[in-house]
Amino acid sequence: MIVIQSADCKVDDSDLLLDNMTKKKLIIKLVLIVFSINCFGQNRDTAQKLLLINCHPDSICFEGELNQYKVDTCLYGLFKEIIRADRKVSKLIPDFLFYSVTFKLNEEYRYLDISTERWNKSAFLDYTGIIVIDGVSFLCRGDFENDFLFQKVNANKIKVNLRKPKVFGTDSLDLKYVPLIYDKSFYGTYNECKGLPVYMDIFIKGEIKGFKMYLKKNNNDRRPISQ
Repeated sequence: MIVIQSADCKVDDSDLLLDNMTKKKLIIKLVLIVFSINCFGQNRDTAQKLLLINCHPDSICFEGELNQYKVDTCLYGLFKEIIRADRKVSKLIPDFLFYSVTFKLNEEYRYLDISTERWNKSAFLDYTGIIVIDGVSFLCRGDFENDFLFQKVNANKIKVNLRKPKVFGTDSLDLKYVPLIYDKSFYGTYNECKGLPVYMDIFIKGEIKGFKMYLKKNNNDRRPISQ
């Protein structure tokens, strides 16, 4: 055994190895703690509530609580019309279907995509807000929290359970309730809201009536394409 000696003391090399290993373990623990803080600190509002799990061999599930929002008055009537139009055609079932709302901000316009989805066959799982109108759920994702068109309300969070298949396929229920990608019921630029124009793509089975849309993604083109 090697012994390091000095005028005052002697140190066993096994003690040095133990100290070095202890230091390495402490450093690793510190790195892990900092990493965890950075990862979860950025989403601390949702990290404790949202959970993605492999709930089924063929699916990934989302279980969590979403903050409630409401839409600005310039959009509220349109959202109501979406519900009315769909109920007339497909007998919309809130426990079976919901509306997926994707909102994106751009320097020139705002983009809003609304489509019918099934709770147990959702295309997305990254929703962070929910709007409930007449018992029907609109789940929101994207940049909606950064625009006045969507306002957070002081109400209890709503528990949501979604399933996303790992491989998508079409069945008879899809054909009856869920519009295909080329089945746009309403599209174009909606100029009824303040600020930047809102370019929309709305995919539902029903026919939306009483609202005007314009062809281009700006206010210069005033040619209505649907109403």
